[in-house]
Amino acid sequence: MKKAFLLLIFIGCINFSYSQNRVEGTDYISFTIEKENDKIDFVIADTVLNTKKPLLLFCQGSLPMPLFMDMGSNRIVPMPLENFDLEEMRKYYHVVVISMPKTPMIVKFEELSDQYYYLGDTINKRISKEFFLADYSENYLRRANVVIDYLKNKEFIDASKVVVCGHSQGSRVAVGIASSNKNVTHLGLFGYNYERRIDGIIKRTRSRAENGVTSWEDVDSIQAEQYQFYKDILNDDSLKATPHLTSWRSFSKSTID
Repeated sequence: MKKAFLLLIFIGCINFSYSQNRVEGTDYISFTIEKENDKIDFVIADTVLNTKKPLLLFCQGSLPMPLFMDMGSNRIVPMPLENFDLEEMRKYYHVVVISMPKTPMIVKFEELSDQYYYLGDTINKRISKEFFLADYSENYLRRANVVIDYLKNKEFIDASKVVVCGHSQGSRVAVGIASSNKNVTHLGLFGYNYERRIDGIIKRTRSRAENGVTSWEDVDSIQAEQYQFYKDILNDDSLKATPHLTSWRSFSKSTID
């Protein structure tokens, strides 16, 4: 019996492991969880974890934006939270951000596009196929729930209040997390659209005709193309040929319920 118990512990260690480090040159602590053949990097916007505070998880928008940009000369620039008053947030929460899938936590400036997302395909200077295949709603929910379940039992986390908020695509992820994880108590949404992606495109197209910018005949043609595109999204063969459609299928579902 004792041998069997030790074997179970050993197997558990193989399936789930983690590490914790200070991000050099920043006021962040990084964590890495390895689970189910996936490496989940995330950071807490703090340097010392000796004060018990509620958890605030921020979900980034679309595109593989790294958590930090390496500018050289030992200058590391935090990316996802630059528009927030982080000092004020730190007073009340342990602020957490999870790295985008298949995206390094720290990326050199020259490896970024002009919009500051990670060019994983360095030869062709474009987003990697690996990211596109991992860029779907269910994957973001799974990774976030792993992080929340890991942190909720830490001594420095007040699990009586768990806030999840997100921006743009991240707001849709945040809604999914809040509806799937019973530990979440509060939800914050920035630039949130509950509709399917195609709905917004159709509305904007029709608005152009209503405002006289284009003709209804042109709108009909554009809408026909959009409907065909939506059919391609729902076709498994199309996904195999065009990996980035994985995200379109996943995020082309309404979250209004």
